[in-house]
Amino acid sequence: MEVSSDIHVTPDMKQAKLQLKVLCHAPNAEMNLELWGYFTLTTKLERNEITDYLGLNGVALLLPYA
Repeated sequence: MEVSSDIHVTPDMKQAKLQLKVLCHAPNAEMNLELWGYFTLTTKLERNEITDYLGLNGVALLLPYA
């Protein structure tokens, strides 16, 4: 199983979108899943703080749905 993520933040730093990609290989099948999580940011954070937080917590929130 391969998991990767990508984070996009709006220019006003009020919303963020997390893209989670999961690729599973099995002997007779392959699954390629893409999930999107949309987050509203209520606390004033720097861009690197947002990506650090969502990179850890956002992935943890979306992964069970995969």
